[in-house]
Amino acid sequence: MSRISKIFKWLVLLFLLGIVQDTQAQVKKSLLFGIDGLGYGEQGFGVANTPNMESLINGTWQAGYRGAYSGSAFAGGILGTETQQITVSGPGWSTMLTGVWNDRHGVTGNGSTFANGDFANNPPYLATLKESLPALTTASYVYWPPIDDYIVSAPDEDADSTNDVDFHLSYMNDANAVGAAASAIADADGLDPDAVFISVDLVDAAGHAGGSSSIGYRQAVETADFYVGQALSAIASRPNFANEDWQIVVTSDHGHLATGGHGGQSTLERTIPFIVASKNLTQGNLPIFPLEVSHADTAPTILDHFGVEIPDYYAGVSRADGSIVVSADINGDGLISGNGTGLFEHDDVTAFVSFWLLPNSLDNPNPADLNLDGIADLGDWAILNAKDPAMGLAIARALSGNPVPEPAMAVSFSICLLGFLASEWFYRSRSPRLSVQLTKRFFAEP
Repeated sequence: MSRISKIFKWLVLLFLLGIVQDTQAQVKKSLLFGIDGLGYGEQGFGVANTPNMESLINGTWQAGYRGAYSGSAFAGGILGTETQQITVSGPGWSTMLTGVWNDRHGVTGNGSTFANGDFANNPPYLATLKESLPALTTASYVYWPPIDDYIVSAPDEDADSTNDVDFHLSYMNDANAVGAAASAIADADGLDPDAVFISVDLVDAAGHAGGSSSIGYRQAVETADFYVGQALSAIASRPNFANEDWQIVVTSDHGHLATGGHGGQSTLERTIPFIVASKNLTQGNLPIFPLEVSHADTAPTILDHFGVEIPDYYAGVSRADGSIVVSADINGDGLISGNGTGLFEHDDVTAFVSFWLLPNSLDNPNPADLNLDGIADLGDWAILNAKDPAMGLAIARALSGNPVPEPAMAVSFSICLLGFLASEWFYRSRSPRLSVQLTKRFFAEP
């Protein structure tokens, strides 16, 4: 056998080994990090320095991971419906962990209804995982004892045991809870959990002490981010990390008023962040259509990551796929084509222009809202332009009202486009800080 033939065979072998390595099944793992009272406001999330959470959003945490984010996720149920619930911890944590609102779990406050919530028929996601995948090891590390006492430790529907969570405990403080969780995640104590839930309380305490406009609130948010980083470092230190697919979800039970407190339905009390990162999602903003993002999406998102069927009774939906971009076939004729001179039925450019700046809703769907952010705008044009630059140019011409763009219009449109691309880069690299700055007036107290 010639030397060249031997080299060729070795190259083929190495190539095949590379294929085997690349296609090796990744072991699914999960971390839910809940931060009590994490909201926005003058000194809240997006203003505070949170490099660890931002790395999850931006997809820069670890190679191969991507992030998706909503800066307008909500707590408190759907206003004006039977799901509406007060923005306090009992109902909030119950919804986050079970995927349902208080019309099902029955928790309407932090008192007796919390202690007697229906967690037998609405078990926490850790128990659902364990029931569906018995080989998984599940673990919960919290500071606030009622989460452990009432939700995680609640009897299952057979009333003969707890909800089958392998390890759960409440700790004397946040640092101890996170430290114990990080040790377990790094497999330093032999538990080696597959699905981990961590809850910390310091941001809520700071909110009550000074409100979301206080420096203390900002400092607490930054400390919470440090705790998130501690958990992420433990994940990355695992011996088999390269062959694992971790999904990390970060969210909250409620926000805080500027002067402190919560329980009502104001924007500051209801608005919370929702972050999800994994190897298997689309980078970007989480879509708000057809359903706005809420912390009820937490449990179904995690179940979906493990391939576990989401219960029909869940109020939340999975965000495991991250950002979603729908088809650019605006008029629904099965083709992506057109130059703006044809009829709506046959020309996607004409169809797109007809939907320009119109909102997207269940009552009035807007197929030109390609990124599902609730309106057809420049972001959607960028998506269509990437698919077909000629169509993008045709839309620009049509929107200008001129068959051929005059120099002034072309320059203006180019400036707008460059501004959009710059803002997209900045948002991806600094999000959620920009998100809050752009929407600050919506979070301002009257």
